[in-house]
Amino acid sequence: MSTEGDIYRNARIGLAVERPAGWSFSSIADFANLRAQALLLDEFPDALHALKDPTNLPVFLFENSAHRQGHFAPAITLYDEPLRGGTPGDQLKAHANMVGWLGRSYQQCRILEAPVEVSVSGADATRCRWTYRHQLESGESAALYVQSVLVFRPPQVHTYYLVDRYPDRHTGDPVWDRFIASIAYRS
Repeated sequence: MSTEGDIYRNARIGLAVERPAGWSFSSIADFANLRAQALLLDEFPDALHALKDPTNLPVFLFENSAHRQGHFAPAITLYDEPLRGGTPGDQLKAHANMVGWLGRSYQQCRILEAPVEVSVSGADATRCRWTYRHQLESGESAALYVQSVLVFRPPQVHTYYLVDRYPDRHTGDPVWDRFIASIAYRS
């Protein structure tokens, strides 16, 4: 991993992206600690929930701390995970199913705009807009707006989450669009 100005490069996954101006890197350790405090609808006391798995951490986490409220700031994360079974035949349905799976864990999860096909650096991808209520053990709660972008790069899938408050967003679509357009994969 390396950075040069606002350009983040990760040679292991062949990626370069441009961090939005004024945004900063955020601590993955702090994120993991906060994630462990999330209240999930389908959590069982004796089992580790997949959304709290300490081995499943984002590759990077950018945040706009100028709009921090409590524990929450607008953020962009990337997860690099194994793509089991290869690229799905119906990528739009796979994306909707992912949001549906998250909806079993998060309150008030609903799709705002159904997944659509997009191209990200020449790779097959889908983009979906959705919302949910994030709750912490402390009682802190926030309605969140999410744009998820899935990029299928067998044998991996990259899931970008662009997150802000809902419905009072601080980050407009031009920032998200510029970030997504900045994603560059090495062949």
